[in-house]
Formats: sequence, C-alpha cells, structure tokens
Amino acid sequence: MATRLNPLSTREGLFLDTGEWEMAVRDLMKVAKTKLGKVVEDEAKLLVRDCIYLTPPTTGGAGIIKESLKKQQQAGEKAVTNDLKKVVKNVTQLQMYKNPKVKKWLDAAFKKHDWALVMDIINDKAGTAGMQVPSGFHEKHRNKRGRVKSGPRFYVKDTKREAKLKAYANEVFKRIGKAKAGWLPAARRLKVAARDRIAFISRHRGKGRIAMKTKNTPDPFVYVANMVSHAQKHGREERIMAVALKYRTQSIRAKIEKVLKANTKKWAKSRVGGRLF
Repeated sequence: MATRLNPLSTREGLFLDTGEWEMAVRDLMKVAKTKLGKVVEDEAKLLVRDCIYLTPPTTGGAGIIKESLKKQQQAGEKAVTNDLKKVVKNVTQLQMYKNPKVKKWLDAAFKKHDWALVMDIINDKAGTAGMQVPSGFHEKHRNKRGRVKSGPRFYVKDTKREAKLKAYANEVFKRIGKAKAGWLPAARRLKVAARDRIAFISRHRGKGRIAMKTKNTPDPFVYVANMVSHAQKHGREERIMAVALKYRTQSIRAKIEKVLKANTKKWAKSRVGGRLF
C-alpha cells in the first residue's frame, strides 16, 4: 500500500505508519466475518471523527474524544481572547490612566489621533496605537502552534466593557474551527455524523484530501490528510493522526475481544447437554 496521499511530496508529516491499525482491522474482519472493505471504511470513519475531536481547539483536559464540540468551540474563543489581551491593551485599564493628569494627556492624544504622543506618554517604544485594532494584528505574533506568547503591543482607548476588543475578537472567532475543518472532505465522504461536524466547523470550506477504494478490490484503502496550517502539534508522537491511530487501534482490539468472548459464550451454550465422547 502507498504511504503518502501525495507520492510526489517530500514534506514530513503527510504520512504515518499505519501498520498496527491495519493489522487490527484485518483481525477484526476475521472474527466479525465482515468484508475487509466494509471494516476499513467503518474504522476510517471513526478515525476521522476522532481526528476532528483531537484537533485544536480542545479543552486540553482528559477525555478529549468524548467532550462536546460546543465546549471545544468555547475553549477556542477563550484562548483567542487570552491571546488578544497579551498584545492588545486598553489604555483605560492601565494603572497610569488613574492619574488625572495622565488621563487628560492620553484622552487629548487619542482625540487628535497623535499616536506618537500616545506612545511617548505610555513609554512603550515598540508598541503602536490607534482607534481600532488593525485587522489580523494578533496573527502576526502567532507561533508555530498558532498561539500568541508575546509581541509588540497595540493600544486602544476602549470602554470598560472593552467593546473594541470584543468586536475584533468576534471577527477572529469566525475562523475558529478552520483546523478541524481540514478533516471535512474525508468526514463528508465517509459520512461522519453531522453532530460531529457542527456549524463552527462546517462553515469552513475544509482544506483537506481523501482518496479511497473499499469496494470490488482485494486491497481496500482510505487515505486522508488535513492540509491546514497549525492543525497539528509538532512532536512526532503528538500528531493528531498518530494519537487517533493509537486510540482507534486500542478500540478495535477491544472490539475483537468482545466478539471473541461473545462467540465463546455462544459456543459454550450450544455444548450444554451435548455428548462429550
């Protein structure tokens, strides 16, 4: 079987060793007495579903695969808000703004749109200021994992309820679910239940790929890939698909054990009262 969705690609991370999962699938086929293509398709469907749940945003707690997608969306919104507050500051919340003279100076500077004066008063040589947070400002400071750790600050004169920050955040919130949506092409093709790809995910087009053939072939296959940036963690053992494959392999082995126990029980029941020799 091919090891890459795109055989011409040399990018690391577009393929994984699926040997243990494939072996478990074949063993399940034998004990369940089901066609290999059907088992491959069914298990690939569950694998993609788990990938959706494992892909950020998540709550970061235990049992991620079983938590609600709504909670994951809320966790994503909270993470965005926290990231924004690291680089976007409301001058009315600064300690210096409590000084009547400084308040007067800052109010006047903002009224005149004199951003250089604002920065002089705040004494932040690296920062900038303006009436509104520029579109895409915080994204410039995202790291490889898509999170903001630090960066030059942007200052706005906001209300106590931080209406300007919230307006900017609401625009960013619309992008939440984009990484999860990278699994959508595969999820739709494999008919993953709609509840596992709710609105905040399915609103995105979904940058991903799938190739499959499970019928009328002695060697059925399903290849899937999520092509969205920041969708993956960067340690080899932490990659979403690697984690999902490990989890699904364990689940398949549990299914096999359950089927074997049921078959043994059924056989034992059929032998009760029968001749032993």
